[in-house]
Amino acid sequence: MKKVILIIICSLLTVSIYGQDTLSNIRKEKSYIYLTCRIEKFGKTLIHHGCGRGFLLDNNNEYIKFRNDDLGMFDYFGADGWLYIETLDYDEGESRLFIKDVSGWTNKQIDEFLKNKYVIKPL
Repeated sequence: MKKVILIIICSLLTVSIYGQDTLSNIRKEKSYIYLTCRIEKFGKTLIHHGCGRGFLLDNNNEYIKFRNDDLGMFDYFGADGWLYIETLDYDEGESRLFIKDVSGWTNKQIDEFLKNKYVIKPL
């Protein structure tokens, strides 16, 4: 029984080490941009990305308010290829950290994507 448990543990360690090596290789080959998002009082969504910081607006210049805070936020950003990474705790509240793979994009393409896709009202 001890030998079986030892074999299982060794195989799990091997898989874990292989997974970490593969992930580090992927990170070296890809480029990412980051975005943090926080639901403020009264449901307004505060975002911060490379082109600025402010409240997220829709096409009619109205504040975007998600009906179900987290699920709405995940759906909204997920539709554009953003991946949720983690929740960050600050004194002001919790922020959600998202990343987007922009491998092969120029800086100009990234700036245009952020400025055209996410209209923000500066603080």
